[in-house]
Amino acid sequence: MSKVATKERDISVDCVKGLAITAVVFGHLCFSLPSIPERNIYLSVILSSLWHVPVFFCIAGFFIKDEKLLHPWEFILKKVKTLYLKTILFVGGAVLLHNLLIRMGFYSTQVDYYGKAMFFYSTKDMLLTLIKTIFLMGREPITGPLWFAHVLFLALCGYSLLSYLLSKLSQQDQTKMFAIRGVTLLAMTILSNILTQNFGITQNRLSNVFPAMLLIYIGQFFNERRKMKYDSPLIAFVCLLLFVSAALRSGGISLNNNQFYDLFHLICGGGAATYLLLFCIKKVKFRCLKRGLAFLGNYSFAMMGLHFFWFKLCMIIWDSLFGASFDVAALLPGIGKNYMAGIFFLLFSCIIPAILGLVIDKFFLKKISSFRSFYK
Repeated sequence: MSKVATKERDISVDCVKGLAITAVVFGHLCFSLPSIPERNIYLSVILSSLWHVPVFFCIAGFFIKDEKLLHPWEFILKKVKTLYLKTILFVGGAVLLHNLLIRMGFYSTQVDYYGKAMFFYSTKDMLLTLIKTIFLMGREPITGPLWFAHVLFLALCGYSLLSYLLSKLSQQDQTKMFAIRGVTLLAMTILSNILTQNFGITQNRLSNVFPAMLLIYIGQFFNERRKMKYDSPLIAFVCLLLFVSAALRSGGISLNNNQFYDLFHLICGGGAATYLLLFCIKKVKFRCLKRGLAFLGNYSFAMMGLHFFWFKLCMIIWDSLFGASFDVAALLPGIGKNYMAGIFFLLFSCIIPAILGLVIDKFFLKKISSFRSFYK
């Protein structure tokens, strides 16, 4: 493959990441969008909740090579130095700012944040929360979307360990081993789904690791095993039909809570959507648009970790300018039908965190190659 083709492929992937992180921010704004409930048609599902996070997991598998995957200790150590430490820095920083955020009115002691009550941390509370954060057990509401980074880290580590163990247990050629890996992940994902859907058994940071591993596998299958070019109109049309079918049949996917209807639902929200988005991006001729999306995709981690904070700043700015009554202590703004405010929130909460990501990369991480290689 030529250097030009390789560059185009890379920017296309970054563009899809840019679309996905924009969809995440869009979904958290809580617009009131047109829908036809009696026909199970929800525009928010198509624009956001069915595919935004599954696509990220698929893309995580795009450039994984088996020769590195089958050396789990080296593979995991690299993820510790990059993804894990970066996540701890973001979440740990938010924990250290916890009391200040309450004083600023960004948290309220009268609000329940998805099961987490707010109170001022003592030194002991702060230390205990930081220790929990180190072990991926703690969380801070303002960096809530970084649950994704926790699960991604565990899924990548688990994917490497599973691949290594299967290679030791069964001395098959690479093609057969890849198929065995897929069947194993399908079985693990089905079991996880049954436990959640039928018995209400869901363990955070564990139950959703298995579907995440399956999506990583799909991404590796697409890009590394099949070397797909994402240029077939027929495949794209089939993916579109599958995607729409999944949207009408099963609605959105919430991997944070391990909520998806079945394997068809998950695979369509991940695999079919990924192929369809890449096909569409490759047809876009506007370079400025593609570069803008690629920029957002390059710094999607910063956007994921910071957009709740910028929501709150947007509320303050909008209230001061137009006298609206957003509740700054609320985790999500609840835009509803205030579409002008929604557009302002969306632009501000995408562009500013991405620029901050660029600044962090340029001035703080540039000389630390192990960080920089994964920050994008």
